[in-house]
Amino acid sequence: MSAPTAPTPEPALKRGITGPGYFALAFGTIVGSAWMVLMGEWVAPAGPGGAVLAFLGMTLLMVPIAAAYAELVARVPRAGAEFVFVEKAFGPWPGFVTGWYLTLYFVGIAAFEGLALSWFLENLVPSLSGQTPLYTLLGRPITAMDLIVGLAGAGVMTLLNASGATIAVGFQKIVTFAFLAASAALVLLGFAQGDTNNWQPLFESAQDRSFGGGMFVMLGVAGMWLAGFQTAASAVEERAPGTSFHTVARAMMAAVAVAALF
Repeated sequence: MSAPTAPTPEPALKRGITGPGYFALAFGTIVGSAWMVLMGEWVAPAGPGGAVLAFLGMTLLMVPIAAAYAELVARVPRAGAEFVFVEKAFGPWPGFVTGWYLTLYFVGIAAFEGLALSWFLENLVPSLSGQTPLYTLLGRPITAMDLIVGLAGAGVMTLLNASGATIAVGFQKIVTFAFLAASAALVLLGFAQGDTNNWQPLFESAQDRSFGGGMFVMLGVAGMWLAGFQTAASAVEERAPGTSFHTVARAMMAAVAVAALF
């Protein structure tokens, strides 16, 4: 008789994400290129004062949702976030549908981010704009710059994710905290060199729109502007030894608060 073989250990995810890494994941996903490049179109009807009030309202709406995610992370500490939560609560078929919905959502967002990043670069460097469109998609002309930037971004993201969570999150931390430092410097520079007349009108009151209407428009899309903190929940199984569920929860809550302040 052959000797019994030892049971094969169950595969596990590599654990290397700490509290700052979870904050970088959550905050960095919220303050993405789409959130930045579209902000002006949504904020303008509310005016500066209305935008501030709307962001306060957004934060009050999103904090309980982030708290619910934090509670679910502690109860179901598995990678997958919404997919796992739905599967545990309602069964495999609702979980299956949720998983596919999230997959299609992320694919769509990835495609949109490529175009948004290209648009953002063209605004920063006007000489990059004005190229002849290669084709038109849903009324949007697609240029060679759009394709190059989108493919390059997809390649970088693929390489980072294939390198493992530790490297990907490390890169995310560098970008996120550098972004926060640059933003803080710009805010301080604005207070020192800015003109308060630029705040006027504090509450937009054009004939065809009111700051109240602009505020409600912003509140209606609060789930889009402050979403992304749940990325930390998706990676809960990869937390480093010594990193508690409370740390992950605090990172998500802090990301929502800092993003609203930003």
